[in-house]
Amino acid sequence: MSNNLVFLAVAYAVVWVIIAAYVFYAGRRQAAAGRQIEILKVEVEELKQKGERL
Repeated sequence: MSNNLVFLAVAYAVVWVIIAAYVFYAGRRQAAAGRQIEILKVEVEELKQKGERL
């Protein structure tokens, strides 16, 4: 019986580590996408100021 509880505790901990890693990874990807969007906005504004059509 004790072995089953240890296994359950380890599995629970592993699941939480996986969830935490995914949230960290998703947050970093979202931040990178946000930075890229801001760069593209600046480039579009520069093109608009030069009078080029998109």
